[in-house]
Amino acid sequence: MKKTSCILPLIVLMLATACKKQETGQIPDERPLPAAKSSSPENFTFNLYREVAAANPDKNVFLSPASARWALGMAYTGASGRTLEEMAAVLGARPVAENLEAESGRIKSLMAADPKVTLRVANSLWLKKEFPFKESFVSSVRQSYQAEVFARNFVSADVAEANAWVSRMTEGKIPSIIGEFGSDSCALLLNAVYFKGNWSDQFKKERTRDEDFLLPSGKTVKRKLMNISGDYEYFEDKDFQAVRLPYGNKRLGMVVLLPGKSFPLARLNDRLTPAFWTETLNGMHKSLGDISLPRFKLEFAASLNEPLKAMGMRLAFDKEKADFSNIAKLPPAGYLFISGVLQKTFVEVNEEGTEAAAATAVMMAGAASAMPPPHFNFRADHPFLYAITDRETGEILFLGALYDPN
Repeated sequence: MKKTSCILPLIVLMLATACKKQETGQIPDERPLPAAKSSSPENFTFNLYREVAAANPDKNVFLSPASARWALGMAYTGASGRTLEEMAAVLGARPVAENLEAESGRIKSLMAADPKVTLRVANSLWLKKEFPFKESFVSSVRQSYQAEVFARNFVSADVAEANAWVSRMTEGKIPSIIGEFGSDSCALLLNAVYFKGNWSDQFKKERTRDEDFLLPSGKTVKRKLMNISGDYEYFEDKDFQAVRLPYGNKRLGMVVLLPGKSFPLARLNDRLTPAFWTETLNGMHKSLGDISLPRFKLEFAASLNEPLKAMGMRLAFDKEKADFSNIAKLPPAGYLFISGVLQKTFVEVNEEGTEAAAATAVMMAGAASAMPPPHFNFRADHPFLYAITDRETGEILFLGALYDPN
């Protein structure tokens, strides 16, 4: 039996730091931070998705919240002061030491999730030679994220080497992630996650047919829908249906949320919260049903700068106020801030399983339950949400909206 590869998150954290003098002296803003909102990694997942989905109405969206969180989490390890507090509130992160331990444990658990599924998490830290990085930061990232550490000159050959690392860790699905180092670049943090597996119960190709799919515009088009019948974890209420399609030994799976045809997907997006997600998963029961799911392949790219700012992560992007003093020992006039966050993703769903990849680049620049029905019919022939998840850790590796499977 052919095994389907499923490449999950690839994360890139790119720090561009150069110690430059500010034009004028800057008086630190000592005003107290507003009270942090009750937050968690799950809140970060859904808040980030909603922000990106709102910026792309009626368009296919596919993110790796875990990828973004791990990339930003490595930067969070070196944050301080109000910047650290703000990032903690947005990421749902614990104090740095606790967060490092929690993420380390979660990654280890994911990598041992299923002997029938290959799930690899790899990290690397690329540092510009002679830049005054703090050993405490480097050792924390190395130990907790099990990151490889490379000291380089940040010339074009080093770009090629970093891209080759990315390609190797993702089995060639993402051949490159950066084009060049900026003149003030001094560090690059990379994280890659690779997943390879099949559905626990595969769709039969002979049951895949060209069928009607309703687009947001109201137009009906022909798309390839896969079909399968069997016992699946299922939930429904008046607004939507949910089904879980497992991989391998069933710890990892894809959860698909299908709104009713009179209930727009955007309204379902608005309902996404940790409480709603938990209620939906807890409400699932094994039921016999028929499932139709489109076979699809798509790519997505988005800048996460504005979504993250809207979520409350503003100081990290502020050249004059960002505080990443725990990454490097900067001179008094030095500064270091996040200049950009970009994520690119790829997903393909077919009869055998799922293949997906994500790349997140964080660039830094600076100066220095009711009973289920006995039988259900789940026909995803119109826009829907879908997520690749881990049952044990609760990690949502990918979360997306499909408006057109073409």
